Amino acid sequence: MMINSRNNVYSLLSSLLEEYHYNIFRSDWDKEVKRMNFSPTLPMISQMLMTFGVDNFIAKVPSDKISLLPDHFLALFKNQGVFMTVLVLKSPSFVEITDIQTGNVQKITYQDALGKWTGYIISIKEKSVVAQAPNVCIKGEYSKKFLVGVISMFLISSFYLFYSYRIPVSVIALLLIGITGSFISWLSLQTSLGYYNQKVQSVCHLIKGGDCFSVIHSVGSKLLRNISLSDLSFLFMVYSTITAYCAVFDYNILFINKLLIIPSVAIVVYSIIYQVYLRNYCVICLLTSVCVSLQVCVLENCFPLAFDCNACSINILIGLISICIAFFVKMTLKKMIMSHIEIDYKDQIYYNPQVLKYFFSNLRQIDADACTKLPLIPLGGNGEKNIIMVLSLSCNYCKDTYKNVRLLKFYHPSEYVIKLLIDTKTLDGISKYVFLKLIEMQETTDLEKACDDIFIYDIPIKRWLKKWGMPQDLSIELLNKKIQIVQKFEEKYCLDDVPALIIGNQVWPTTFYRFDDLLHNIQFIKSE
Repeated sequence: MMINSRNNVYSLLSSLLEEYHYNIFRSDWDKEVKRMNFSPTLPMISQMLMTFGVDNFIAKVPSDKISLLPDHFLALFKNQGVFMTVLVLKSPSFVEITDIQTGNVQKITYQDALGKWTGYIISIKEKSVVAQAPNVCIKGEYSKKFLVGVISMFLISSFYLFYSYRIPVSVIALLLIGITGSFISWLSLQTSLGYYNQKVQSVCHLIKGGDCFSVIHSVGSKLLRNISLSDLSFLFMVYSTITAYCAVFDYNILFINKLLIIPSVAIVVYSIIYQVYLRNYCVICLLTSVCVSLQVCVLENCFPLAFDCNACSINILIGLISICIAFFVKMTLKKMIMSHIEIDYKDQIYYNPQVLKYFFSNLRQIDADACTKLPLIPLGGNGEKNIIMVLSLSCNYCKDTYKNVRLLKFYHPSEYVIKLLIDTKTLDGISKYVFLKLIEMQETTDLEKACDDIFIYDIPIKRWLKKWGMPQDLSIELLNKKIQIVQKFEEKYCLDDVPALIIGNQVWPTTFYRFDDLLHNIQFIKSE
């Protein structure tokens, strides 16, 4: 199977990332491919994923541990002396590998796979329960035109019905609830596709813990792989509105609506409980739940219905029409978003060479001789320029920094030497032993693995000490001497907060740039 290389990489990676609850827009991907001069190597893919906020790192896994890996992962294979990045899909009896670049698919035995596998993989951390919202928005004029068209259609049809038939209040109520619910669920659908509506978000923030984006993009909002609660609510509201219109002619058409009361109530209850669990609340979701609840009340109290074969047939037709409408609206919105994404300000401002030059021209300078006295832990690289990470053993953000900097070992191994400095301000009784043990292991080959256990695999300190052992020298005098050296260094150069990063003899400007921006700006840093 041969597929266009550029399209193939995006398609394969997108399908993989969906399993980890990440989404990358094609237009953003193409922009980064062009900017980075992308090639489908393992380090480059890892860097690209990091660019889009996908928490990942390159790891080497022993061949006998393949059974512990996920069923779907990226790996580096070597076939007849040629390295290739492949997407691996495990099954009980064989391994399916897909060449990222060519799209070639092979089914091979586990024995053959282990013979070709170098041991290197890209490990992807699953997105947390509350996902970060995509930073995209579409031009308002397009969404407004679409909205005006939909509202106009409803108003015209409603005007005709109201003046042509004597419509009961209960049917009018269902119509109004359906139209309102369709509009609200349409906003939810927009949000789920990455449209950031500032007005909607401001309404969400009116309640404590209100964050529509976080809830709608959370793991629990997806019922199936490609179907979310936003999709389902919009489909249900469209169906309810159409059946309410048809009820003008025959009340029995609402019979299926009554059958849907139980699953509708169940989903409403699930939505509310899930938001309570997240401690984040989506005003859009809550308003949709209100509309569904009102529909249930009207149907239950005003329409004592009986089964009707003709009405059932019409309902099936209405259901198919509703699915087509919902699918068309979703695809149209998606196309709008993909076609009218506004300018990426990061490219224009955040990574602008002029802006970079301004921030990097006034960095705190570090005396090179002062670094030589520090209890630094070497983590690889054979270049001329040092990169020193100042990390705490108890800081979660420090772990992300460690992963980001660690990638430089793969991207620029001959240009940088990666070193670690443990922040001593947060050391307690037991973590002090870890500090001493790491210093003691400086000359061993297991040093990097020991650090990975702390900052990547998040092994608890007690378990870590059990695995790697206690330091041989437990001298309080030695410990205090090392701590004093680190503290004097941090005080002198105002390294009050961790994580901190020293590149060469300069402190990274954390006020304006995150540590994951390091990979973006590394070429600029090298030239300075």
